[in-house]
Amino acid sequence: MTRFSSDHEEDGLMSPLKQMYFLLGLMLSTSEPENPARFGPDEWRRSVELLDSIFNSYAWMYFPSEEELPGLSEQWRKVTRVAMLAFLHHFNTGILASVEQLAGRIRRYISPFDERLKAEIGVSASEALAIADWISTSFQTAADELVEARRARTAMLTSFERSIMAGRNLDEAMREVARSEHRSLSNELPSRPEDFLKVHLDALIGHFGPTTANAYWNSFVSKRGEAADFKYLTERNPAEERPLFQVQDGVAFCPLVNALYSAILTVAEDRLLASEARESFLRQRDKTLEREVEEVLSSLFGELGHFYAGVFETPTLQYEHDLIVRWEDYVFVVEVKSSPPVEPFRDPEKSFSRLKRAFQSDRGLQKAFDQGNRIRRQLRSGEAVHLYNSEREHVTTIEPTELERTRLICVTRDDFGPLAVNLSLLLEKDEEDPYPWAVNILDLHTLVDAWGYFGWGADQLVRYLDLRIDLHGKVFASDELEIAGFFIGHGGLEPLVAAEADLIQLASNYSNVFDDIYWARQGGEEVIYAPTEPFMEDMNQQMLRGDGESESTPEDEAARESGE
Repeated sequence: MTRFSSDHEEDGLMSPLKQMYFLLGLMLSTSEPENPARFGPDEWRRSVELLDSIFNSYAWMYFPSEEELPGLSEQWRKVTRVAMLAFLHHFNTGILASVEQLAGRIRRYISPFDERLKAEIGVSASEALAIADWISTSFQTAADELVEARRARTAMLTSFERSIMAGRNLDEAMREVARSEHRSLSNELPSRPEDFLKVHLDALIGHFGPTTANAYWNSFVSKRGEAADFKYLTERNPAEERPLFQVQDGVAFCPLVNALYSAILTVAEDRLLASEARESFLRQRDKTLEREVEEVLSSLFGELGHFYAGVFETPTLQYEHDLIVRWEDYVFVVEVKSSPPVEPFRDPEKSFSRLKRAFQSDRGLQKAFDQGNRIRRQLRSGEAVHLYNSEREHVTTIEPTELERTRLICVTRDDFGPLAVNLSLLLEKDEEDPYPWAVNILDLHTLVDAWGYFGWGADQLVRYLDLRIDLHGKVFASDELEIAGFFIGHGGLEPLVAAEADLIQLASNYSNVFDDIYWARQGGEEVIYAPTEPFMEDMNQQMLRGDGESESTPEDEAARESGE
């Protein structure tokens, strides 16, 4: 197996967000100790060891003992590999999105049901979002003030030192500082830095009124010792659903602003799916995703793109396709699926059966592929594909000569992780049919935004897709953005295609470039497109030399199990 990496990877927790909130969930379900002990660096290191051990234990249960190895079949290996990858992704990975993306999802998918949620929990999605935005802005303002505090105090000391060095006495130096602009700045410094990352109920009441503020507080604030018993990674985590942690009456600590938005999504969707509005919510979710996909792709293809949404292969409205995009000589068949991944079982056989059934259902990726691939098969047989809108009007025709320029894209609302990155795990297709590109809408947003940042257009997407479809079954990655990050970092995917390896594992830090672009857009350091040669190493040789990681992870073992 070959490993590509862009630079050194950081040490620490293997899944920081999930592991930290798992720890917080454990704390919420236990009472405050009567005699609390100091929690220092040694205690933290021990916590990291325990958290990694807990999370690893779920993965290692998929590996056989030495006694079991000789009798294992290839089918067993496939079943276990799929089940393990899906399990690890489902329980180790939260929603990977910026605050802006999370807020946009709430507005699109949840806010249309504000009245229902208001009746259910006392606060609507729009009100909860407004409060989360206010908290986020308040924290940013406080952070800016703290930075300004350091700058102002440093400037004051410098001014004072210069006055003394110039020969002024102490009184004159003090008067000089008082006259300087730094005096006014220091008066505006936050008086209580210890309140940073804390939310006060009184402040929420002052901004949003007692009814809304108290309903939000009751829905999203948790208190240690009051949460239900919580022990296992597979259980609902109270820390994720109530991510504000009360530290005293009317005061809550917020360790991560993104968690406020994720909690609104989780709580609101759970309530809607359990309510009489379930079917309405599901229909609206489908239509909203279709519109969102068209919106994102429109920003990429621009005025040269011709979009045909909700079209059918017959005037009697049979064989629907969610979106057809014509751009220059290319045809993009886009199928959209809004259903989230199913929760995997711990038992590999049962988990594999459940995952495959969901994958092949009408709401799954297999169905999306089959729908789009109908067009390719018809073109391959020499037949033109005529498309009609919902008014039964003919809108466009795809000719057989366009077969080689037809690309299939499957867009999901949620992240399917390795099952989408490597479609060879579950997708069934004929050998002559190329793989589609499967991507979730948040990653599509991020990728298109990065394309725009570098001034790229749809031609770069075509270049990416043409090689990307050859990597299924060859590249081991947990996220599409790791592959896209490789494309940006090394100027293309050619090194992956050309690599003489049965399996390639990408370093997870390839996706960091998208974080860098996000912060660059917020005023941070500019990201320069400067492709480099990738670093490649044989992981088996690395392990034999003993200069790799001290212990292999379950993910590394899974990659090696799939074939050296």
